[in-house]
Amino acid sequence: MEPVVGLGVSKGISVAQAFTSRNEVAGKSKSIAHTEEGFEEFGEWLEELRLKTGKEPVVVRRSNGALPSRARSLYGTKWGSPHGH
Repeated sequence: MEPVVGLGVSKGISVAQAFTSRNEVAGKSKSIAHTEEGFEEFGEWLEELRLKTGKEPVVVRRSNGALPSRARSLYGTKWGSPHGH
C-alpha cells in the first residue's frame, strides 16, 4: 500500500496527517498555511515521506469550505494537480 496523506482543507490553513499503511500513523499532524512558503514546506514533507517509504504518497483532500483561489492555484502549480484544486 502507498503511504496516504489525509489533508483537511479550511480557510487559511490545512491540516495533514500521514499514514504509512492502514491505521499506521507516520508522525504528528502538520499545519500548512495557504502561502507559497506553506506549500513549499508541504512539498518537502511529502518528499520526506516518499523517501522514508520508497513509494509516492497519495494525498486525499477533504474541504471544510472553499479552498481560496490563490491556494488552489499554488497547490495545482506546485504539485501538478490535474484540475488545479
